[in-house]
Amino acid sequence: MRITQLVTKNQTITGSSGTSALGSSSTNAAPSAETVLIVSMTKEGSAAVVQFTGLPGQSYILQANESMSSAEWKNVSTNQTTGSGAGSLRNAEAEKHAMRFYRIARP
Repeated sequence: MRITQLVTKNQTITGSSGTSALGSSSTNAAPSAETVLIVSMTKEGSAAVVQFTGLPGQSYILQANESMSSAEWKNVSTNQTTGSGAGSLRNAEAEKHAMRFYRIARP
């Protein structure tokens, strides 16, 4: 796995149903909406590590997909953010895939 470029985007997660969509949060968003910001992505050995910010003390899931055209996202790892909202998620098997797309969701 080689990381050559990282494009960060806000990911808006809406409601408790676990649905999510990429894009910027809107000022007209429902009160239950939150924004997760991917800060960086690095390679540590054979693992991809995604650093992000979200709500303090909340659980998040790293999801991966081989293609942006497929709706079959796989849960890769989970972790809880710190009191400041900083979080880190790892895909320990990233090197087994030629290319992967990632997103962050809530359980």
